[in-house]
Amino acid sequence: MKRVAGSAAFHRTWRLRELLLFLCDHALREPGRPLREQEIAEAVFGRGHDFDPILDGLVRVQVAQLRKRLRLYFSAEGADEPMIVEIAAGSYTAAFRPRSAGPEPPPPADDDDEPEGRRPAARRRTFALAAGGLALVVVAAGLILHAARRPSVARPPGAERPSVEALWRQLFGNGRPARIILADGSLTVFLDVTQRELTASAYQRGDFAARYAGSEASRPRPDPSRVALAHELLPQSFTSVVDAELAYRAGVLLTSVGVAGEVLRAHDASPDTFRSANAVITGPRRANPWVELFEGPLNFQSHHDRFANLGSFMNRAPGAGESPEYAAVRDQQGFCRVAYVPNLDATGSVLLLTGTDVPSTQAGVDFVTREDEVAGLRQRLGLGPHAVFPPFEVLLRVRVVAGAVGSFETVAHRVH
Repeated sequence: MKRVAGSAAFHRTWRLRELLLFLCDHALREPGRPLREQEIAEAVFGRGHDFDPILDGLVRVQVAQLRKRLRLYFSAEGADEPMIVEIAAGSYTAAFRPRSAGPEPPPPADDDDEPEGRRPAARRRTFALAAGGLALVVVAAGLILHAARRPSVARPPGAERPSVEALWRQLFGNGRPARIILADGSLTVFLDVTQRELTASAYQRGDFAARYAGSEASRPRPDPSRVALAHELLPQSFTSVVDAELAYRAGVLLTSVGVAGEVLRAHDASPDTFRSANAVITGPRRANPWVELFEGPLNFQSHHDRFANLGSFMNRAPGAGESPEYAAVRDQQGFCRVAYVPNLDATGSVLLLTGTDVPSTQAGVDFVTREDEVAGLRQRLGLGPHAVFPPFEVLLRVRVVAGAVGSFETVAHRVH
């Protein structure tokens, strides 16, 4: 277990490492006794006796991330391990099996983390229809509220992040409200089914009609029953586990710089949300159309091929060694643009974390919350230790392994 916990898949995620060791230790010491969320929350995350797993999905979210990391390890760095560690969906019990015992079971869906007895049947059906690793946005709200109450939980003792806190203090410590705008997972499902794209204006109006141009007459139309189901899902408050993790980390960082944060689903925002306030906008442009309000002046423009269902970034002015286009490769490679721009009134800051997919967005979240990455950005921009960050954009290339971030690197940047 020490070998797994010390691997590249876990070396930057101290919380998941502690969670893994705790679950494995319990499984070995008390086999047959299932763990409760309350026990895990208190032992691993420092929660008190008032922790309410119904209102706070912290444990479920983190166990879902742990499952991803375990799949990543045993499919790559740990491919030769004779034993495999698994945590079954709907359970918090670690299990060990010989690799030779048979093929690995299919990976569990990220939203299948609640014990079966607690999930209403209607909710299970809705999650199955929506698909794609979706979690209720209320999870994110619960995470950020608990982060605000217990800011020390998200940081191991002695781990200082001066560069990260300096960036967040500059962007959000100006006395204005800070709003975290999470991607709209229901919209992504709708656009995937209808093979359409949506502008920010149409999104604000609620104009989701699927229109087909004459030039597309030869293409097969989506199944009307699937389109009708996608329409029914639109009002639901779904977002990804990655966004829930962002809400938690942002809550900790905002608290550390003395700022109160507010979590909003993209569906609940409007252009006024980005006036006289600071904001973090996360997710692909098609899942969070408000990205469109700030993308115009940027060098790296997001694009989505709706028929191939793959994202890319167009490079408007390629520099030496740069490509004119950075296109995602399904299940192998993605890209994320991290950009700091002014808000609509130029009175505050907006941080864009725009990935071509969910794993790529996770890389953007990691980039702005890791000390080594933000310190490296400061050096890349030629800034002194106390200089302020100018508006910038950074493009990350993300290696995707088993549906999760394997690694990422900066391939280009611009200063505005």
